[in-house]
Amino acid sequence: MGAIDVAMGLFRRSAPRRLQSSQAAHEAVIGEDPGGTAKYAADLDRIRRGEHVEPFETTRIRKDGRRAILSWSLAPIRDSRRQIVGAVRCARDVTEEKRLEAEWEQRLEIAERARADAQASSRSKDEFLATLGHELRNPLSAIRNAIVSAQLDPRRCKRALEVAWRQTEQLDRLADDILDISLVEQGRVRLKRRCIPLLEVIECAVTSTRRFVEERGHRLTVSAPADPIRVDGDPVRLEQILVNLVRNAAKYTKGGGRIDLLLERDGAEAVLRVRDNGMGIPADVLPRIFDLYFQAERTFKHQQDGLGIGLSVVRSLVSLHDGRIEARSDGLGKGAEFVVHLPAAPMPAFEPAALPPPMVA
Repeated sequence: MGAIDVAMGLFRRSAPRRLQSSQAAHEAVIGEDPGGTAKYAADLDRIRRGEHVEPFETTRIRKDGRRAILSWSLAPIRDSRRQIVGAVRCARDVTEEKRLEAEWEQRLEIAERARADAQASSRSKDEFLATLGHELRNPLSAIRNAIVSAQLDPRRCKRALEVAWRQTEQLDRLADDILDISLVEQGRVRLKRRCIPLLEVIECAVTSTRRFVEERGHRLTVSAPADPIRVDGDPVRLEQILVNLVRNAAKYTKGGGRIDLLLERDGAEAVLRVRDNGMGIPADVLPRIFDLYFQAERTFKHQQDGLGIGLSVVRSLVSLHDGRIEARSDGLGKGAEFVVHLPAAPMPAFEPAALPPPMVA
């Protein structure tokens, strides 16, 4: 309770059928009520008519400037002839109760959000484990079938080795993704930084993704300015960022699509864009596209390979390079663009600019 627990006052009848308010006396004791005059006048009129006034709450300003929440009740006083001769008004300071209620509701809200987040995380991990089993089973089944085929017909050995090699590469990528996300979540990723031209990173990424892109019939084009753009970063991790983005674009673009990889400078930033004319991203998916274990294909019913952790790894690696990444799309069927912003390193004044040869994969 506050310093004032209960305050009582009387409305007195100073003339026949006339009640006078003691509001000024109340305010002298428990503080002013901003905007309360009209409310009190209306309540007094109801008392004059013999009506019941429901309990209500008001906020008062005490003499020390603090605000107090008061719970009020108001009732008429009648004489032996049932005539209204006055009114009694009681106020209870409920400021602390309201504070505790608000604090309790806030804690409940936080607990509810935590519970919802835990449930969503649990569902995501369950889906991840189910997807992992699927992703492991497919290449292992292909390898087993290739071995059986080679055993039945030695002439198929070469083909069986090719199948086994491709599937082993798939397993290797899965293992790398799982290890990377584990390192990221534990904060154990260490960058081996050096000043590197981003065009070199792009060339390595194009080489690494060439077969994946060509197998799907896509056309990958690269555009870069004449002046080299450098960043202070880890070449391996930067290549990993671009490889994941290009593979993601290839995966969500129908055969024969176009993928553009663009490099440009925007003030003090180096900007990398990976753009495709594929299936696009729904507006409700964009805010979650980088979430761990999230797979957009589940939303628009397009089954693809992957564990739903690649883009999460990309965002983490970009952040480790003091950069940021954003996803853009005008909706389903309208393609998508991933834009990476990185701090650009100063360009040496003594190095002449060289026009890079065009690259088409």
